[in-house]
Amino acid sequence: MVDLRILSDEDKNLVHRESLKILEQTGVSLESREALNMLKSKGCVVDFEACTVKFPSQLVENALETAPKKFILGGLDPKNDMRLGEGNVYIATDGQACFTYDAEKGERRETVMKDLIDAARICDKLDYLHCFWPIVSAGDVPVEIRTLCELVRGYKVICKPKPCNNFRNGRGGGNNSVNPRRVVIEFTARGIFCRTTEQQKKKNYCYTKHIFAVHLFSNNLF
Repeated sequence: MVDLRILSDEDKNLVHRESLKILEQTGVSLESREALNMLKSKGCVVDFEACTVKFPSQLVENALETAPKKFILGGLDPKNDMRLGEGNVYIATDGQACFTYDAEKGERRETVMKDLIDAARICDKLDYLHCFWPIVSAGDVPVEIRTLCELVRGYKVICKPKPCNNFRNGRGGGNNSVNPRRVVIEFTARGIFCRTTEQQKKKNYCYTKHIFAVHLFSNNLF
């Protein structure tokens, strides 16, 4: 595994200090009323009219202290497990593009689920890629269930780690949206993503992406 170090320890400390300053003095924009209430209850400074949140530096520091320093981001095949926090360097795809160039038709068009699946298949066969983050978005799937469909369909063709977004009430919001966290956990428990008996036994591969402040309200995730 390549030892890749771009920033010095001094550079990292500078980024950390300035990040704390931005979070505390400028804050972030957040339109979810539920999230605003949750963050306010944990000590954040919330402006409900402007939909902004400011994070006291000490609150962030405390959250970082509670976060695990090492963990495994697992794939369906154990050989693809990513051991994070141990000094390893991994390469992931990225993008979630909404458009692609169709080489067969010679035109630019919106991306669909087939594009995502094709990309997943390619990623699964390339040894230098360790993690599949959706390169394109499945624009032909309703936005309320898109994240879940991308996850389920993706795991039908890929054995490497495949993170997914974590939305409490689905991307579309509203009372009728699906709660991806609950569904993903249920799917994992039932082995929906598994393709073999051996994969059925392995339950640590499912991963959802949380914002850094997840530890501020870990008791209210579900």
